[in-house]
Amino acid sequence: MAKIDAVTNSIEYTSSEKNNLLMALFDVSMEHSKSIVILIENGKFGSAYALTRPMLETFIRGAWVQNCASEEEIKRFAQRDKINKNFGVLVAEVENSTQWPKVFSQIKEKLYKNLNSYTHGGNQLTARRFQDNNLVHIPDTEEINVLLRLSALISFLCFTSIAETATINNAASIAKELNEEMKEKLFN
Repeated sequence: MAKIDAVTNSIEYTSSEKNNLLMALFDVSMEHSKSIVILIENGKFGSAYALTRPMLETFIRGAWVQNCASEEEIKRFAQRDKINKNFGVLVAEVENSTQWPKVFSQIKEKLYKNLNSYTHGGNQLTARRFQDNNLVHIPDTEEINVLLRLSALISFLCFTSIAETATINNAASIAKELNEEMKEKLFN
């Protein structure tokens, strides 16, 4: 994430309603990703879990604006903060238009209820606070590692999406280097 920050800190792109919107969405999604890491480093696991849904939804909205949205849909979103499609529809449209693997569809199908629970203070979040009827703050290490890997992946996808719109010197080689590093350190 630090490498991505260094590259995206001073990028240039052609300003338009669409480009401004997608760049802002990807930037916010990366901010959520970094915040998740900071929260985990500081033992604030519930708050880290709660940011997972907005991190994903903001990324998918950015990808939808970039790859799927009509000019009318972009205007509606920019002017009235309205997208007349639910998250599942946005995911399907993005995956179809980008030919990505159906990873986000799987997340939607298998994890979305839990993500909602984390964000809205539901049982998924509160149940993680108890062990033997005692209030504790002991995280599930494997869950935390999955969350960290997901945060890194979303930041990487934001970077590659930004690189499609912005002028970034050596974007392809940077993306390749980041991909190799992620595969080696996070997804081996």
